[in-house]
Amino acid sequence: MKVKYRYLIIMLILAVLFAAGGTVVINMWLGEIKKAEFDNQVRLIAAVRKAYPEVSDEELLKVLDGEGDEMQTKMMLREYGITDSDWAVYENKGNASRMLICCNIMFLAMPAVFIGVFLVYSARTKHSSDKLTDYLTDINRGDYTLLVNENTEDEHSILRNEIYKTTITLREQAERTARDKHELKDSLSDISHQLKTPLTSMIIMLDQIIDDKEMPEDIRQEFLCDIRTGANTISFLVQSLLKLSRLEADSVEMKEESVSCGLLFDKCIENTAVIADISEVSVEKQPGEEIFVTCDEKWMTEALTNIVKNCIEHTPAGGKVTLGAEDMGLYKKLTVSDNGCGIDEKDLPHIFERFYRGKNSGENSIGIGLALSKTIIEKQGGFISADSAAGKGSQFTIKLDFK
Repeated sequence: MKVKYRYLIIMLILAVLFAAGGTVVINMWLGEIKKAEFDNQVRLIAAVRKAYPEVSDEELLKVLDGEGDEMQTKMMLREYGITDSDWAVYENKGNASRMLICCNIMFLAMPAVFIGVFLVYSARTKHSSDKLTDYLTDINRGDYTLLVNENTEDEHSILRNEIYKTTITLREQAERTARDKHELKDSLSDISHQLKTPLTSMIIMLDQIIDDKEMPEDIRQEFLCDIRTGANTISFLVQSLLKLSRLEADSVEMKEESVSCGLLFDKCIENTAVIADISEVSVEKQPGEEIFVTCDEKWMTEALTNIVKNCIEHTPAGGKVTLGAEDMGLYKKLTVSDNGCGIDEKDLPHIFERFYRGKNSGENSIGIGLALSKTIIEKQGGFISADSAAGKGSQFTIKLDFK
């Protein structure tokens, strides 16, 4: 129960107790007065009977019921110094005085108790406010300790916990923002480096072609081929970065459709046919039953193509890249394996990081293809992992359609 309601209930209970106590005391004193009046009436009747035995009971009752001559009686009492402002029975005057004093004490005590309760509540509220201020000061100094032992159900404790949760959220956001800024800085540095090298080479070669009018045709053609390679590299880098940015910003809507793994593999083989022929590496799919997976055909083809390209680049001439699919019951497993040079043990944990280039990376490798594949696969609820050993080839495993 909240503190303010608790104190309100306490004050209401005290008010009821005081009212009940006052009622009981007043009734007690009124009972005493009534008894004294009755005793005096008894004494009066007894005295009348003694002085006037011939007076009947009916006549006495008529007098008690007020049927006598009141004016004559009042005149008689004034002759003896008794007026309307005096107590006819002196004992009742004392009882009335004591009752008046008792009531005054009670009605004076009631506000005093209420004031005391209010002062206690104010003191406790100020103490809680001071502790809350100290807690905020500690948070501003970097102390994020949650005071579990001081948790109660009062407003200040609830407010302190909400402040703690808000502070932790803001701290995490600040740390995440700082981390994002650092990653952005590193990414911009990597992008600048990746673009600077081919652009510089292309500018130098173009300058030589333009300035040297007598350049031999074979050298000119070689320069033009290098410029085309550099332009393709820049184009691939820019397109890959744009795709990554769209995926990370959740601006890509992945379709959920049942796609044949054989169809995906055929498209990957088609997309990598040229680079496979140049590298003299064969790309094949394993025979077996037709396996279907739920994915976006276009983006999954993109992911698998990047993985196959990576395997071709790390496989020597005469090597082989194999694609396979298997239904594991709880999930569908797709594999891309090669018998190339493999991945160094130190590089294996980092191969899916953006712009990471391992020990066995090719000269023209950018280090973004596997990062893009990993993002695409995870956006579709899948997982990707790699197993490899230097000189023994590599295998990439993709798990989809978890049940």
